Amino acid sequence: DVVEEDALDGCGSEVSYSSSVASGFGESSKSIGLGLTFRSFEAAEGLQVKRVKPGGASHAQIFPGDVVMAIDGHPVLGLDNRAIMKLVIGPELSTAIVQLRVKATGESRSVILTRKLGEEAAARRRVLEEEDDAEEERDREDPDIDDLSLPFNTPLP
Repeated sequence: DVVEEDALDGCGSEVSYSSSVASGFGESSKSIGLGLTFRSFEAAEGLQVKRVKPGGASHAQIFPGDVVMAIDGHPVLGLDNRAIMKLVIGPELSTAIVQLRVKATGESRSVILTRKLGEEAAARRRVLEEEDDAEEERDREDPDIDDLSLPFNTPLP
């Protein structure tokens, strides 16, 4: 499935478009979302923001209760999850222009967001990269027989 859904106190659900589901959507593992979780029901003009990922692309620019009306010039009202996913997910460090209505003031404005990992996901990526580096170092020091590239009929020592 291309979305993650969780029940919210019996008053609806939320839909989060994230990099963790991008690989199932045909995107590379370096694809990143905008760091937003939307309520699954639409507001009058678009998608209401439920949550913003700390350190993600939207952090400190979009807030819970704001309504996303368009992404890169494409209105989101009435789109299905797959179409929204195509707008939200993109290559790491790519930008998206998000048009929204600010809950606090009612004003309409646009923000330019750069897709990047949130703080937790960035920390997980660093740990995985460090583990991969350590494993490569161990393999160089003491290669397993599986790691040797030998012709098919070569006798083993």
